[in-house]
Amino acid sequence: MRCVNRILTCAAVSTLAAGGVHAQLEIDWYTIDAGGGRSSGGGFEIIGTIGQHDASGPSIGGPLELTGGFWAGVVTESVSCTPDLTTNNTNPGSPGYGVPDGVVSSADLTYFVESWINSAVDIADVNTDGANPGDEAYGQPDGTVTTADLTYFVEQWLVGCP
Repeated sequence: MRCVNRILTCAAVSTLAAGGVHAQLEIDWYTIDAGGGRSSGGGFEIIGTIGQHDASGPSIGGPLELTGGFWAGVVTESVSCTPDLTTNNTNPGSPGYGVPDGVVSSADLTYFVESWINSAVDIADVNTDGANPGDEAYGQPDGTVTTADLTYFVEQWLVGCP
């Protein structure tokens, strides 16, 4: 019995002693302030360095926003939504006109059709003329405003956004 008590005592002491001997893990904060280059695909292109979030704020263009670097902040999923073009305010010159609001509505369709009628390439050029679903050029601007753009936009508008 004395032997069993000694074994249990040794086991208890070993367990308690081992509990205080944990490695303290740490991830240090670093930035990589050099390197980079050009990356492109699917009609998008980015030129810059990897890391270096502290160099500037976000780059914003239309409905797209990019904050560079591994430590840029909270990561959120950003999905481009072709049919979301404006707020529910469809009056030119009014606040929110031409600013996406995350909701697909009739105001977006009206805004696009007005832009399409006026051949506003920066807004209404959303598809390559002659491209079909599954083609690499489908959904890619081609520098002209045609019925292919109107058809593509209406298809996207009917589907909505995720």
